[in-house]
Amino acid sequence: MSGDVEFPMNGGDGANSYSKNSRYQVEAVNVVTEMIKEAIAKKQYFAAGVPGSFYGRLFPKSSIHLMYSSFALQWLSKVPEELLDNGSLTWNKGKIHYTIASKEIADVYAAQFAKDMDTFFNARADEIIVGGMMILIMPGFADGVQYSQDPSCPFFYAFNQSLLDMVKLGMINEDEVDSFNLPLYATSPKEMAKLVERNGCFNIERMEVSNTRPQNDGPPIVPAILTHYRVGLEGIFTKHFGSKIVDELFERTLNKSAEISSMLESSCVEGAQLFLVLKRK
Repeated sequence: MSGDVEFPMNGGDGANSYSKNSRYQVEAVNVVTEMIKEAIAKKQYFAAGVPGSFYGRLFPKSSIHLMYSSFALQWLSKVPEELLDNGSLTWNKGKIHYTIASKEIADVYAAQFAKDMDTFFNARADEIIVGGMMILIMPGFADGVQYSQDPSCPFFYAFNQSLLDMVKLGMINEDEVDSFNLPLYATSPKEMAKLVERNGCFNIERMEVSNTRPQNDGPPIVPAILTHYRVGLEGIFTKHFGSKIVDELFERTLNKSAEISSMLESSCVEGAQLFLVLKRK
């Protein structure tokens, strides 16, 4: 899996559709609703949306007063090519994500994220008027938290183990796993601050890490979260491995619920969302 990738959510209104399984996104936005209201309380505005990649220009130059992005920027524009070089330390053999891999792999992901964010900031800087604002919500974690403590790590680990189990059973080829990498990245305030400063088009008005789940919601329910992951990842798994193995993959991962729950106990579940308000210079 290399080059540019597309990753649509599951459509329709079936059991595994985005429309039936987006409660976590709603809860995540609700956490920062008051912060969003505070940020936009002063600029009357018209709302507009257009199709296209947010890593390129979408609107006319200097036409936007307020830009809003919710849970989109965790998707990289492409899988870093270095991950597929089997002659280097950055070959991500047998692993599907940086949170369960070496520091060298994580650095490759971080470098791709930095490139993507610079492209994103430049495109938005062309579209947003001077003094205009941009509100970003994305997966994130507090400074100092290790990649292995990312609350998504137990799920990526379980998916990875399920795929390796299927290799042993001859259901998929080893090469298919070696060439598959999820193009997802979560950032921290410190990392994001450096990227904003380096780009130079925006000032940070507000930035903080918040919990995506209500405090009275109880412990994470792994089967429900796995359904949420299926909504977002089924398309990309299908594109690489084919549709015939998807049900088996998610069923095997569901059977690892106890292991996932145990790993979640040591993950950083209290801060899993980065809220950022930027002002165009």
